[in-house]
Amino acid sequence: MPQMGTFPMVPHMVNFVATTSAVCFLALVLVGLRIYTRIIMRAGVGWDDWFIMVSMALCIGLLAVEGILCTSGIGYHVDEVRGNEVFLIQMITVHDLIFVFATLMNEFSILSFYERVFSTSRKLRIISRIFNGFFVIWAIVSITELFVVCHPDLSSEGDSCKRGTVLGESSALTVVGDVVVLILPLPSIWKLNAKLHTKVKITALLLLGVFTLAIAILRYTSVLRQDSNDVDFTMRTQDSLGWAGLEPNLGIFCASLPMVQNLFADWKERLTRRLKPMMNPLRNNSGRETRTVRGGTQGASTPLGDRSAQYSWYISSGGDSV
Repeated sequence: MPQMGTFPMVPHMVNFVATTSAVCFLALVLVGLRIYTRIIMRAGVGWDDWFIMVSMALCIGLLAVEGILCTSGIGYHVDEVRGNEVFLIQMITVHDLIFVFATLMNEFSILSFYERVFSTSRKLRIISRIFNGFFVIWAIVSITELFVVCHPDLSSEGDSCKRGTVLGESSALTVVGDVVVLILPLPSIWKLNAKLHTKVKITALLLLGVFTLAIAILRYTSVLRQDSNDVDFTMRTQDSLGWAGLEPNLGIFCASLPMVQNLFADWKERLTRRLKPMMNPLRNNSGRETRTVRGGTQGASTPLGDRSAQYSWYISSGGDSV
């Protein structure tokens, strides 16, 4: 009699879940610091922040569903999980739905950020809004195909959820959209009236999104490797589910890191000021310990807000846009 119920996670999926959990935690921390930075800078919470918070909540749900799938038979041959097939197909459908909405919110956040920061660039705003529409259409098509081609109640023996057919096209569109979103702000950045090293630094921070693009490509290739007529979907969907769980979490991480980098720089500077006297004490002729403080004011610390001008590109409100 086939085993039913819960199953231990296979090692392959353990690696995926562990990696996604770590990235999800780091992304959650960065989103929290992002909102904290907005508050202390009095820049206000914008649409890009709201979208990223919704995406973060969806990613936590996505991770939870992935955990349920991995303990319900994903990674095992379908013959070993007889009785769980319908439940697995339903949960895979839920997983795919959450992935679509999490990705959509993340893309909205990035594009809203571009519009707010580069509000003087009419061309960029128009392209940004066009791709907002592109991602809405992508989400509608993905959800429609998901329920038409891969209905969650599909359970007839000899047939399977045609994930290769459903996800292949939508995955390709995601890759195309990611590429455009990645390169969209670069012309505006290099037109900034700033030093070369500043432009390089900003570009490097935004190009962190290339890691998300790489995951999207891996997800696309894993979908293409799936046999749309293979009833052993519990084995075939491992990689596509794993990459789909990781992709939006990494996207949030890469999108939020530029927003908090000056906060990290401020903390580093404060820590350096505190540690420097202990590491390099200077004593004057009277034997009293003195220390050299930047700017000539002993014990003074530069508030984050006092340096907002040089970092306004990252956390500007509508009135501080480039």
